[in-house]
Amino acid sequence: MVEPLDSFVCPITQELMVDPVVTDDGHSYEHEAIKRWLRANATSPVTNLPLRSKTLLPNHALKRAIADFRSRFPMSPSSSGASTGYFNLTPAAAPVSTSRMPTRRESLPQTGYFVYQLQEDLELFTTPSFSTPSLYDSGGSRWLLSNERVVVDQRAYATDSNHVFLRLSDDNEPGLRKLFIQEQAEFSPFRPVVVRLSVVPQFAVFRVTSATRFYHRPWATVASTVSGSQILQQNQIMAASHRVTDPESGVAFVRVDSRATWVPASCLAHHPTSTARVVVRVKAATGIYAGVVSRAQNSLATLQEGTLVASQLHFNVGETLFARVSAGGVVGWCTFESSDLLPQCPPRLAEQSAGRHIPVAILQGEYHLLVLNEVQSDGSITQKFKYCIPHAMARQIDNCIAKGRHVTHAALGPNGQWYLSGTKPDGTGAYCWASENAPWSFRQDMAVNSRVAFGRDGKFLELEEGGQVYEYGTSTHVVRRLSSARKVVAFGFVGYDGEFVKDDKGAYSHCLAGWFKDDILDAKPPRGFGALCSVSYTGSDYVAIHEHDYQVSADVPGAMDEALDAFYGRHHQVRNDRRRLIQQYHDLL
Repeated sequence: MVEPLDSFVCPITQELMVDPVVTDDGHSYEHEAIKRWLRANATSPVTNLPLRSKTLLPNHALKRAIADFRSRFPMSPSSSGASTGYFNLTPAAAPVSTSRMPTRRESLPQTGYFVYQLQEDLELFTTPSFSTPSLYDSGGSRWLLSNERVVVDQRAYATDSNHVFLRLSDDNEPGLRKLFIQEQAEFSPFRPVVVRLSVVPQFAVFRVTSATRFYHRPWATVASTVSGSQILQQNQIMAASHRVTDPESGVAFVRVDSRATWVPASCLAHHPTSTARVVVRVKAATGIYAGVVSRAQNSLATLQEGTLVASQLHFNVGETLFARVSAGGVVGWCTFESSDLLPQCPPRLAEQSAGRHIPVAILQGEYHLLVLNEVQSDGSITQKFKYCIPHAMARQIDNCIAKGRHVTHAALGPNGQWYLSGTKPDGTGAYCWASENAPWSFRQDMAVNSRVAFGRDGKFLELEEGGQVYEYGTSTHVVRRLSSARKVVAFGFVGYDGEFVKDDKGAYSHCLAGWFKDDILDAKPPRGFGALCSVSYTGSDYVAIHEHDYQVSADVPGAMDEALDAFYGRHHQVRNDRRRLIQQYHDLL
């Protein structure tokens, strides 16, 4: 019983033949099996001798004998052959060795990202079957050579056998995508013909030591070169996400971060990176990009100016900081300046009230002067001016700006008299100036950083920084009051005989409209305005500066009103933005 069965078995497949054919040397084989053999070989599978011809003739006699054998010995599907058409004999017949066909030991298909290296030359197939070779237009079969490496996205059983096939992923060059290669030899003993290489997640930053191209797969050949891709030039910086190493040769490739391409590790050297958690402040709108190498692609998201972002992977190239960040639901790379790093929590900003940042707010007849100290993001002060003043005074303000001085005190008189005092931000270089028509006695003894008021008929009142009072034409009551006050808010002359003082004891006025004292000097500030910082009054017009807001009469120049409104709004925004920034910093850490 065994002898007839052995003669019915194909020498190639070791399976009972269904469509036997005869070759030139007289041996019979399964038709499809010998066809596949002859596509790659010119020798006999049995004798290993050259065949004079590849002509195949049907073996009708053997086919009838096999059919007769099948009718006398019923056959049942095997556990693995039920879906493939392969069968084993029932126990009543002679057993067939299980080594004649691979068994299905795995649960397939298996999908993922794999890299395989070929152990021998392998034919390409259009489907997971040995019967569907991929052909050139000329008709010849397409092959991959031994030692080539390919990227695979699926392992699956063949459609007509128990062999495992590998599907080449779309990361390979276009000509290989969605084609298949076998994982094991077609014929017994079904040895592995490929080896899977470990794809190790290994995020790293590199400096290019020698120029190289990008490759679709970890195999540096012309065929694998990414068409139209840029060349990585020497000293360029790149990041990689994975590494593959041939365990025998030690040849390694790294996968470019955010791109399905590879470059040889031999062309790269590690660039130092830091994993210390840092916080970066975005000074201008900045895009988040998938990779470090190229900015040709669209940004994944945009970081808005003034926001903070944390990074636990960053490195410097000169003064440029590359940081891997997570924001807006995306992870990617941003480019900053090294100075954008925040080594510590940002200090509070503009916490002092807006009114305390207005050193001068004066109305005097047709003249007005407004000096605004705008707080900048680094804590420095930039002065802004709004004025209609005598030309000589305007020229002196320009001189202060040119010399880096800030205007700290000023006064305007009814006849165009003026006083101006300025100092550098560090407190040095203090100096004061006065108009030529200011009282001679005042000009002789005037001091820097003094609070001054001018009246008619040569009147003046000067309160020096140390508290000394100098005056001419001022009432004894006003002088005594200024001399004894712990805090002076404002004082001034109005008309020929009018004068007023606002200090820590309250308010005093003489020969002025009662509403000014009652509604401005003595009145409780409106809700939310804060304490009165300064007040200027001329005729029926006034400007009252409070800590958090201001009051002006109806006929105050529109430019002055608009400038004050913008200044208070900006100051409050700067303060609130910095408070939010500090909260962001603490949240990130």
